[in-house]
Amino acid sequence: MIKNYKKQLLGLLLLAGPVYSAHAAVLYTVTDLTPDLEFGVSQAVGINDAGQVAGNVEGTGAFIAHNGTLNYLSPNFTATAINASGQIAGVSGQSALIYSSGSIITINNSLGGSSIFAAGINDNGLVTGAAGTISGNDHAFITNRQSVQDLGVLPRGRQSGGYAINNLGQVTGESSTRIITAAGTIIDGSHAFVTENGQMRDLGTFGGGLSRGNAINDSGVVAGFASRVDGSLHAFISSDNGLREVGNLGVWSTASGINNAGQVVGRYGNASGNERAFATVNGEMTDLNTVIALNSGWLLLNATDINNSGYIVGTGLTPSGRLHAFLLTPVAVPLPAAVWLFGSALFGWAATRARKSAVQSLI
Repeated sequence: MIKNYKKQLLGLLLLAGPVYSAHAAVLYTVTDLTPDLEFGVSQAVGINDAGQVAGNVEGTGAFIAHNGTLNYLSPNFTATAINASGQIAGVSGQSALIYSSGSIITINNSLGGSSIFAAGINDNGLVTGAAGTISGNDHAFITNRQSVQDLGVLPRGRQSGGYAINNLGQVTGESSTRIITAAGTIIDGSHAFVTENGQMRDLGTFGGGLSRGNAINDSGVVAGFASRVDGSLHAFISSDNGLREVGNLGVWSTASGINNAGQVVGRYGNASGNERAFATVNGEMTDLNTVIALNSGWLLLNATDINNSGYIVGTGLTPSGRLHAFLLTPVAVPLPAAVWLFGSALFGWAATRARKSAVQSLI
Protein backbone atom coordinates (compact mmCIF):
# COMPACT_ATOMS: atom_id res chain seq x y z
CA MET A 1 0.00 0.00 0.00
CA ILE A 2 2.95 2.34 0.63
CA LYS A 3 3.81 2.57 -3.07
CA ASN A 4 0.22 3.27 -4.11
CA TYR A 5 -0.10 5.70 -1.21
CA LYS A 6 2.90 7.71 -2.46
CA LYS A 7 1.59 7.77 -6.02
CA GLN A 8 -1.85 8.94 -4.89
CA LEU A 9 -0.43 11.82 -2.84
CA LEU A 10 2.44 12.95 -5.05
CA GLY A 11 1.22 12.32 -8.61
CA LEU A 12 1.40 15.43 -10.80
CA LEU A 13 -1.15 16.52 -13.39
CA LEU A 14 0.07 16.74 -16.98
CA LEU A 15 -2.95 18.36 -18.54
CA ALA A 16 -3.91 20.87 -21.21
CA GLY A 17 -6.99 22.35 -22.85
CA PRO A 18 -9.07 25.51 -22.87
CA VAL A 19 -11.17 26.82 -20.02
CA TYR A 20 -14.87 26.79 -20.87
CA SER A 21 -16.26 28.44 -17.73
CA ALA A 22 -17.67 31.96 -17.80
CA HIS A 23 -15.32 34.51 -16.23
CA ALA A 24 -16.20 36.15 -12.93
CA ALA A 25 -14.64 38.95 -10.87
CA VAL A 26 -10.87 38.84 -10.34
CA LEU A 27 -10.36 37.57 -6.78
CA TYR A 28 -6.75 36.36 -6.92
CA THR A 29 -3.38 37.21 -8.42
CA VAL A 30 -1.12 34.36 -9.57
CA THR A 31 2.55 33.95 -8.63
CA ASP A 32 4.91 31.40 -10.14
CA LEU A 33 6.74 29.80 -7.19
CA THR A 34 9.54 28.42 -9.38
CA PRO A 35 9.98 31.14 -12.03
CA ASP A 36 13.59 30.19 -12.85
CA LEU A 37 12.73 26.54 -13.49
CA GLU A 38 13.19 26.33 -17.26
CA PHE A 39 12.72 22.58 -17.54
CA GLY A 40 11.04 20.05 -15.28
CA VAL A 41 7.92 20.13 -13.14
CA SER A 42 7.22 21.76 -9.77
CA GLN A 43 4.38 21.09 -7.34
CA ALA A 44 3.16 22.91 -4.23
CA VAL A 45 1.87 20.60 -1.47
CA GLY A 46 1.06 22.93 1.43
CA ILE A 47 0.96 26.49 2.76
CA ASN A 48 0.97 27.70 6.36
CA ASP A 49 -0.52 30.86 7.85
CA ALA A 50 2.83 32.66 7.58
CA GLY A 51 2.69 32.17 3.82
CA GLN A 52 5.49 29.61 3.66
CA VAL A 53 4.92 27.10 0.88
CA ALA A 54 6.33 23.58 0.73
CA GLY A 55 6.66 21.77 -2.56
CA ASN A 56 8.79 19.65 -4.84
CA VAL A 57 10.68 19.98 -8.09
CA GLU A 58 11.04 16.89 -10.24
CA GLY A 59 14.63 15.68 -10.04
CA THR A 60 15.68 18.39 -7.58
CA GLY A 61 13.71 17.61 -4.44
CA ALA A 62 11.76 19.57 -1.86
CA PHE A 63 11.65 23.34 -1.59
CA ILE A 64 10.27 26.00 0.73
CA ALA A 65 9.14 29.30 -0.80
CA HIS A 66 8.34 32.53 1.03
CA ASN A 67 8.12 36.18 -0.02
CA GLY A 68 9.75 35.54 -3.39
CA THR A 69 12.62 33.47 -1.99
CA LEU A 70 13.00 29.82 -2.98
CA ASN A 71 15.21 27.47 -0.94
CA TYR A 72 15.86 23.87 -1.90
CA LEU A 73 16.08 21.46 1.03
CA SER A 74 17.53 18.19 -0.25
CA PRO A 75 17.44 16.23 -3.52
CA ASN A 76 16.58 13.09 -1.54
CA PHE A 77 13.63 14.60 0.32
CA THR A 78 10.06 14.79 -1.01
CA ALA A 79 7.81 17.19 0.92
CA THR A 80 4.22 16.26 1.74
CA ALA A 81 3.02 18.87 4.29
CA ILE A 82 4.09 21.96 6.26
CA ASN A 83 3.08 23.30 9.69
CA ALA A 84 2.92 26.80 11.22
CA SER A 85 6.57 26.86 12.29
CA GLY A 86 7.84 25.76 8.89
CA GLN A 87 8.48 22.14 9.81
CA ILE A 88 7.97 19.96 6.74
CA ALA A 89 6.94 16.31 6.70
CA GLY A 90 8.16 14.16 3.84
CA VAL A 91 9.66 10.96 2.59
CA SER A 92 12.84 9.57 1.12
CA GLY A 93 12.60 6.08 -0.29
CA GLN A 94 10.92 3.99 2.40
CA SER A 95 11.69 6.45 5.22
CA ALA A 96 9.59 9.20 6.82
CA LEU A 97 11.36 12.48 7.47
CA ILE A 98 10.84 15.89 9.09
CA TYR A 99 12.67 19.01 7.97
CA SER A 100 13.08 21.34 10.96
CA SER A 101 15.32 24.41 11.38
CA GLY A 102 17.71 23.35 8.65
CA SER A 103 17.99 19.72 9.75
CA ILE A 104 16.32 16.59 8.42
CA ILE A 105 15.17 14.14 11.08
CA THR A 106 14.31 10.50 10.41
CA ILE A 107 11.19 8.94 11.96
CA ASN A 108 11.89 5.36 12.97
CA ASN A 109 9.17 2.79 12.42
CA SER A 110 8.52 0.92 15.67
CA LEU A 111 5.56 -1.05 14.29
CA GLY A 112 7.70 -3.88 12.92
CA GLY A 113 7.65 -3.09 9.19
CA SER A 114 10.47 -1.85 6.99
CA SER A 115 8.73 1.19 5.49
CA ILE A 116 7.12 4.35 6.85
CA PHE A 117 5.67 7.33 5.00
CA ALA A 118 4.83 10.76 6.45
CA ALA A 119 1.84 12.57 4.92
CA GLY A 120 0.73 15.22 7.43
CA ILE A 121 2.12 17.34 10.26
CA ASN A 122 0.33 19.61 12.73
CA ASP A 123 1.52 22.71 14.57
CA ASN A 124 2.55 20.61 17.59
CA GLY A 125 4.90 18.57 15.41
CA LEU A 126 2.72 15.46 15.47
CA VAL A 127 3.02 13.48 12.24
CA THR A 128 0.69 11.03 10.52
CA GLY A 129 1.07 8.73 7.54
CA ALA A 130 1.31 5.02 6.81
CA ALA A 131 3.74 2.56 8.35
CA GLY A 132 4.46 -1.09 7.65
CA THR A 133 3.53 -3.40 10.51
CA ILE A 134 4.88 -6.78 11.56
CA SER A 135 1.86 -8.39 9.85
CA GLY A 136 3.01 -7.01 6.50
CA ASN A 137 0.11 -4.56 6.24
CA ASP A 138 0.40 -0.77 6.31
CA HIS A 139 -1.41 1.08 9.10
CA ALA A 140 -2.16 4.73 9.75
CA PHE A 141 -0.10 6.14 12.58
CA ILE A 142 0.51 9.20 14.72
CA THR A 143 3.92 10.01 16.16
CA ASN A 144 5.69 12.64 18.24
CA ARG A 145 9.00 11.30 16.83
CA GLN A 146 9.73 9.39 20.05
CA SER A 147 7.14 6.66 19.50
CA VAL A 148 4.83 5.58 16.68
CA GLN A 149 1.23 4.85 17.66
CA ASP A 150 -0.69 2.43 15.45
CA LEU A 151 -4.16 3.84 14.67
CA GLY A 152 -5.39 0.49 13.40
CA VAL A 153 -8.01 -0.08 10.72
CA LEU A 154 -11.79 0.07 10.26
CA PRO A 155 -13.74 -3.11 11.16
CA ARG A 156 -12.59 -6.10 9.08
CA GLY A 157 -10.07 -3.91 7.29
CA ARG A 158 -6.42 -4.82 6.80
CA GLN A 159 -4.66 -1.64 5.68
CA SER A 160 -4.95 2.06 6.38
CA GLY A 161 -3.12 5.34 5.91
CA GLY A 162 -3.31 8.77 7.53
CA TYR A 163 -3.31 11.74 5.14
CA ALA A 164 -3.74 14.76 7.40
CA ILE A 165 -3.75 15.74 11.08
CA ASN A 166 -5.25 18.80 12.78
CA ASN A 167 -4.00 20.72 15.81
CA LEU A 168 -6.18 18.64 18.15
CA GLY A 169 -4.43 15.48 16.95
CA GLN A 170 -7.36 14.14 14.91
CA VAL A 171 -6.29 12.18 11.85
CA THR A 172 -8.12 11.57 8.60
CA GLY A 173 -7.24 9.20 5.78
CA GLU A 174 -8.53 5.92 4.40
CA SER A 175 -8.85 2.34 5.56
CA SER A 176 -9.76 -0.83 3.75
CA THR A 177 -13.16 -2.24 4.70
CA ARG A 178 -15.04 -5.51 4.32
CA ILE A 179 -18.80 -5.85 4.53
CA ILE A 180 -20.45 -9.26 4.77
CA THR A 181 -24.11 -9.14 3.74
CA ALA A 182 -26.89 -11.29 5.21
CA ALA A 183 -26.58 -13.51 2.16
CA GLY A 184 -22.89 -14.04 2.88
CA THR A 185 -21.65 -11.83 0.04
CA ILE A 186 -18.31 -10.14 0.74
CA ILE A 187 -17.95 -6.52 -0.37
CA ASP A 188 -14.47 -5.01 -0.10
CA GLY A 189 -13.88 -1.28 -0.21
CA SER A 190 -11.82 1.60 1.15
CA HIS A 191 -13.45 4.27 3.31
CA ALA A 192 -12.47 7.67 4.67
CA PHE A 193 -12.08 7.86 8.43
CA VAL A 194 -11.56 10.40 11.18
CA THR A 195 -10.17 9.55 14.61
CA GLU A 196 -12.28 10.32 17.67
CA ASN A 197 -11.37 9.23 21.21
CA GLY A 198 -8.40 7.46 19.66
CA GLN A 199 -10.67 5.32 17.47
CA MET A 200 -11.42 5.44 13.75
CA ARG A 201 -14.89 6.52 12.70
CA ASP A 202 -16.03 5.45 9.24
CA LEU A 203 -17.15 8.49 7.25
CA GLY A 204 -18.89 6.36 4.62
CA THR A 205 -19.38 7.14 0.94
CA PHE A 206 -22.03 8.48 -1.44
CA GLY A 207 -23.26 4.94 -2.03
CA GLY A 208 -20.16 3.51 -3.70
CA GLY A 209 -17.29 1.56 -2.21
CA LEU A 210 -14.59 4.23 -2.05
CA SER A 211 -13.83 7.40 -0.09
CA ARG A 212 -10.75 9.14 1.28
CA GLY A 213 -10.15 11.94 3.75
CA ASN A 214 -7.43 14.23 2.39
CA ALA A 215 -7.60 17.21 4.76
CA ILE A 216 -9.00 18.17 8.17
CA ASN A 217 -9.39 21.53 9.89
CA ASP A 218 -9.25 22.35 13.60
CA SER A 219 -13.00 21.84 14.03
CA GLY A 220 -12.64 18.26 12.83
CA VAL A 221 -14.26 18.93 9.44
CA VAL A 222 -12.85 16.56 6.82
CA ALA A 223 -12.55 17.16 3.08
CA GLY A 224 -11.83 14.51 0.49
CA PHE A 225 -13.66 12.47 -2.10
CA ALA A 226 -16.22 9.67 -2.15
CA SER A 227 -17.80 7.51 -4.83
CA ARG A 228 -21.41 7.18 -5.89
CA VAL A 229 -23.07 3.93 -6.85
CA ASP A 230 -22.03 4.51 -10.48
CA GLY A 231 -18.39 4.71 -9.37
CA SER A 232 -17.92 8.44 -10.05
CA LEU A 233 -15.88 10.35 -7.46
CA HIS A 234 -17.08 13.60 -5.88
CA ALA A 235 -15.49 16.03 -3.44
CA PHE A 236 -17.03 16.00 0.02
CA ILE A 237 -17.01 17.92 3.25
CA SER A 238 -18.03 16.06 6.40
CA SER A 239 -20.69 16.94 8.94
CA ASP A 240 -22.26 15.26 11.93
CA ASN A 241 -25.03 14.15 9.57
CA GLY A 242 -22.74 12.50 7.04
CA LEU A 243 -20.95 13.61 3.88
CA ARG A 244 -22.00 16.61 1.81
CA GLU A 245 -20.97 17.18 -1.79
CA VAL A 246 -18.87 20.32 -2.23
CA GLY A 247 -20.39 21.11 -5.63
CA ASN A 248 -20.98 19.85 -9.13
CA LEU A 249 -18.85 21.64 -11.72
CA GLY A 250 -17.96 18.55 -13.73
CA VAL A 251 -18.28 14.78 -13.87
CA TRP A 252 -15.92 14.14 -10.95
CA SER A 253 -14.04 16.08 -8.27
CA THR A 254 -11.76 15.67 -5.26
CA ALA A 255 -10.97 18.00 -2.35
CA SER A 256 -7.35 18.36 -1.22
CA GLY A 257 -7.40 21.12 1.39
CA ILE A 258 -9.65 22.89 3.89
CA ASN A 259 -9.08 25.85 6.21
CA ASN A 260 -10.67 26.73 9.54
CA ALA A 261 -13.33 28.85 7.84
CA GLY A 262 -14.47 25.78 5.89
CA GLN A 263 -13.15 26.92 2.49
CA VAL A 264 -12.25 23.91 0.37
CA VAL A 265 -9.84 23.53 -2.55
CA GLY A 266 -9.18 20.71 -5.00
CA ARG A 267 -9.68 19.78 -8.62
CA TYR A 268 -12.49 18.59 -10.87
CA GLY A 269 -12.84 16.99 -14.29
CA ASN A 270 -15.32 17.90 -17.00
CA ALA A 271 -16.98 15.76 -19.66
CA SER A 272 -14.24 16.67 -22.16
CA GLY A 273 -11.59 15.05 -19.98
CA ASN A 274 -10.02 18.33 -18.81
CA GLU A 275 -9.08 18.87 -15.18
CA ARG A 276 -9.24 22.23 -13.40
CA ALA A 277 -8.49 23.70 -9.96
CA PHE A 278 -11.40 24.79 -7.78
CA ALA A 279 -12.08 26.56 -4.50
CA THR A 280 -15.29 27.27 -2.65
CA VAL A 281 -16.12 30.99 -2.89
CA ASN A 282 -19.01 32.07 -0.66
CA GLY A 283 -19.78 28.37 -0.25
CA GLU A 284 -19.97 27.66 -4.00
CA MET A 285 -17.54 25.42 -5.88
CA THR A 286 -15.79 27.81 -8.28
CA ASP A 287 -13.32 27.16 -11.10
CA LEU A 288 -10.26 29.16 -10.05
CA ASN A 289 -9.51 29.96 -13.67
CA THR A 290 -12.59 32.16 -13.66
CA VAL A 291 -11.45 34.34 -10.74
CA ILE A 292 -7.95 35.27 -11.98
CA ALA A 293 -7.16 37.88 -14.63
CA LEU A 294 -8.06 36.80 -18.15
CA ASN A 295 -4.68 37.97 -19.42
CA SER A 296 -2.66 36.09 -16.77
CA GLY A 297 -1.92 33.30 -19.25
CA TRP A 298 -2.18 30.66 -16.53
CA LEU A 299 -4.23 27.47 -16.61
CA LEU A 300 -4.77 26.31 -13.02
CA LEU A 301 -5.05 22.54 -12.88
CA ASN A 302 -5.00 21.51 -9.23
CA ALA A 303 -5.38 23.41 -5.94
CA THR A 304 -3.70 21.46 -3.16
CA ASP A 305 -3.99 23.62 -0.02
CA ILE A 306 -5.48 26.82 1.43
CA ASN A 307 -4.44 28.69 4.58
CA ASN A 308 -6.61 30.55 7.05
CA SER A 309 -6.10 33.86 5.21
CA GLY A 310 -7.42 32.36 1.97
CA TYR A 311 -4.08 32.01 0.15
CA ILE A 312 -4.12 28.99 -2.18
CA VAL A 313 -1.34 26.85 -3.65
CA GLY A 314 -1.38 24.26 -6.39
CA THR A 315 -0.07 23.30 -9.81
CA GLY A 316 -0.83 24.80 -13.20
CA LEU A 317 0.44 25.59 -16.65
CA THR A 318 2.36 28.87 -16.91
CA PRO A 319 1.91 31.26 -19.87
CA SER A 320 4.90 29.53 -21.47
CA GLY A 321 3.35 26.08 -20.99
CA ARG A 322 5.46 24.86 -18.08
CA LEU A 323 3.92 22.84 -15.26
CA HIS A 324 4.75 24.89 -12.16
CA ALA A 325 3.68 25.40 -8.57
CA PHE A 326 1.57 28.52 -8.08
CA LEU A 327 0.45 30.79 -5.26
CA LEU A 328 -2.89 32.59 -5.41
CA THR A 329 -3.02 35.79 -3.37
CA PRO A 330 -6.51 37.13 -2.56
CA VAL A 331 -7.27 40.51 -4.11
CA ALA A 332 -10.56 40.77 -2.29
CA VAL A 333 -10.65 37.96 0.23
CA PRO A 334 -13.63 35.67 -0.49
CA LEU A 335 -16.13 35.43 2.31
CA PRO A 336 -15.68 32.23 4.33
CA ALA A 337 -18.21 29.49 3.88
CA ALA A 338 -19.49 29.81 7.44
CA VAL A 339 -23.11 30.31 6.35
CA TRP A 340 -22.88 27.27 4.09
CA LEU A 341 -21.64 25.17 6.99
CA PHE A 342 -24.05 26.61 9.55
CA GLY A 343 -26.11 23.96 11.24
CA SER A 344 -23.54 21.22 10.82
CA ALA A 345 -22.71 21.52 14.55
CA LEU A 346 -19.03 21.19 13.71
CA PHE A 347 -18.11 24.62 14.99
CA GLY A 348 -19.92 24.18 18.29
CA TRP A 349 -18.08 24.81 21.53
CA ALA A 350 -19.21 21.53 23.00
CA ALA A 351 -17.99 19.50 20.03
CA THR A 352 -14.60 21.21 20.06
CA ARG A 353 -14.24 20.72 23.82
CA ALA A 354 -15.07 17.03 23.43
CA ARG A 355 -12.52 16.62 20.67
CA LYS A 356 -9.84 18.41 22.72
CA SER A 357 -10.26 16.02 25.64
CA ALA A 358 -10.35 13.03 23.30
CA VAL A 359 -6.94 13.70 21.84
CA GLN A 360 -4.99 14.73 24.93
CA SER A 361 -3.51 11.26 25.14
CA LEU A 362 -2.10 11.63 21.65
CA ILE A 363 -0.14 14.84 22.28
